[in-house]
Amino acid sequence: MTERIILLCLVCFLAGLVVVFYRLNKRLQDEVAERKKTEGERIDSEERLRTLINAMPDIVCFKDAEGRWLEANAFDLQLFQLEGVDYRGKKDSELAAFSRFYRQAFLCCEESDEVAWSKGCVSRSDEIIPRPDGSAKVFDIIKVPTFDQQGRRKGLIVVGRDITERKQIEQKLETDRNYLKVLFEYGGSGHLIVSSERIIVQVNQQFCEMLGYTEQELLGQSVRMLHIDEQHYLDWAPRFIQARNGVTHLRAEHPSLRKDGSIIWCVFTGVRLTLPDGDQGVVWSVIDISDRKQVEVELLQAKEAAEAANRAKSEFLANMSHEIRTPMNGVIGMAHLLGATELSREQEQYLANIESSANSLITLIGDILDLSRIEAGKLELEQVNFSLRKMLDELLAGQQFSISQKKLAVQVAIPDNVPDILWGDQLRTRQIVLNLLGNAIKFTEQGGITISTTLVAHRDNKALICLSVSDTGVGMSAALLERIFAPFEQADNSTTRKYGGSGLGLAICCRLVELMGGRIWAESQEGEGSTFHVELSFGVPDQSTIQQQRNGGEADSETVSRSLAILLAEDNPISTEFIVKLLARLGHQVTAVVNGLEALEQVAQQQFDIVLMDIQMPVLGGDAAASIIRRQEQQRGGHIPIIALTAHAMDDERTRLLEQGFDAHVAKPVDVTVLLAELKRLTGTDHE
Repeated sequence: MTERIILLCLVCFLAGLVVVFYRLNKRLQDEVAERKKTEGERIDSEERLRTLINAMPDIVCFKDAEGRWLEANAFDLQLFQLEGVDYRGKKDSELAAFSRFYRQAFLCCEESDEVAWSKGCVSRSDEIIPRPDGSAKVFDIIKVPTFDQQGRRKGLIVVGRDITERKQIEQKLETDRNYLKVLFEYGGSGHLIVSSERIIVQVNQQFCEMLGYTEQELLGQSVRMLHIDEQHYLDWAPRFIQARNGVTHLRAEHPSLRKDGSIIWCVFTGVRLTLPDGDQGVVWSVIDISDRKQVEVELLQAKEAAEAANRAKSEFLANMSHEIRTPMNGVIGMAHLLGATELSREQEQYLANIESSANSLITLIGDILDLSRIEAGKLELEQVNFSLRKMLDELLAGQQFSISQKKLAVQVAIPDNVPDILWGDQLRTRQIVLNLLGNAIKFTEQGGITISTTLVAHRDNKALICLSVSDTGVGMSAALLERIFAPFEQADNSTTRKYGGSGLGLAICCRLVELMGGRIWAESQEGEGSTFHVELSFGVPDQSTIQQQRNGGEADSETVSRSLAILLAEDNPISTEFIVKLLARLGHQVTAVVNGLEALEQVAQQQFDIVLMDIQMPVLGGDAAASIIRRQEQQRGGHIPIIALTAHAMDDERTRLLEQGFDAHVAKPVDVTVLLAELKRLTGTDHE
């Protein structure tokens, strides 16, 4: 029994021992399998890591505590020409033997490794690595030392990235930054950078000197301190907004307030600028123009003084014209009335001399006034349709007496291709040709004169016509030709002054031609005569317009002959006598008064067909009297024509009177033809 129990126990023990051995074996098998699996994963991980490191375009190197190379990626090996070299376990100094070119680089690596070990933490530096082709690369080298638990050196991780391109960009940016800084500081003008809130962000030294501030006094301040007052600061805001919103090269002038309270004028040129904090500001380039402004003020003062002098001259000429024309009106008027009486042959000759002298004096006064109007820019051109042939015929008829006295032959040559009806300034064209014709008559003692016209060009209802006046007179030298169009110059300046004249005619012709957009020139030889050419552009109206004007002229010619009730307001007794007798001979009833107040009384008492009103009269002038009449007419209706009679012959005076309500303007000395034409136009009465 005992043996059975022992045997049973032995069997149980053996069975348990088998189970234990089985379990131990199973565990060992599992551990081996796990170890193999882990080892495989480790190998895979290392392979992936190695692949990743080799794929990196950066330097990657692992070293042991002694500085021996353990592992390096493909980029590192290729960079230092270590491909195919057994580098593992070697130090940098040993690897230097494999590459003479990189010998110095390897030796420097050992020195920088020691720096990293001594620091005991991450070390970073930029290192320049030369290339065999002569170039160089800049690498950002990071070295990470590792230590064991006892603080002993364990290993060194070296990583380097090529930053050559970045360094080049940084260097270029730095160069540009320095260049811009030099421009900002020393660019020849003041510079000011302002934020979107109009706060001064940056200034240069020149701007500080310009305004009298230091840089510290300006930075962080509002630009309000630079404006002369609050309103000026507010008025400038729209321009600042324009510059901030990107208006390129916004340029403006304005005064700035200096620290000492004085004013400086500057030109501000603004361009939008993005500030480092992203704010949209403006950089202003500032130039001091105070000297220029001072010159402008002086020029303006000089201009105003010249204009004042010119106005004074014009007023003087107008007054002198008035003072001369008033007695001349009496001389010519009386001569006209005297010519209507019975005269002996000797008296007729005396009267002709009086009229010739008076007309010469009036012509001289007219020339002076014309020149003054041209110089003052107050001569206005008129545009009307006129007949060129008729105008030339009338000119010759007016000069026929002088032509006949010298027994000169005159020819007029107008080709068929020259348009007869032209659109332009007939009065000025007539004045130019009359001056040239008068000179030709004056300087020609025998022979003849030829007036010819040539069509230079004709296009789009525009005709360029050349009017030429040739004579067989005394002629001129080349030296005289150069200055005959200047004022107060004459072809004959000898002491005998054989031909007389003021020397203004050709100067006025030249100015008139320039005003009309044409040109004038002369050809001459001493003793062989002269030819003056005038080239002017005219409009050419179509036939329908010409026919309408002819029909209108025929209708206007249908006037009646009747006696007019005329009121004459004139304070000069000689002028009064002349006009009264002239109009009375034509069958008109004339009531004469000596001032504007009496004229108003007469208008209130009786009905007149027309009023002839002198302007400068005692008690009440003619312009004031005419204004009162027009105001009365606005209240009660009706309209009485009023003709202004004045010795002021300036265009601006004529315009002023017409604007004040006068219907016409007749300058003194009164030209009978002009006066009768205005009476006919305003009353429809024929005076023939």
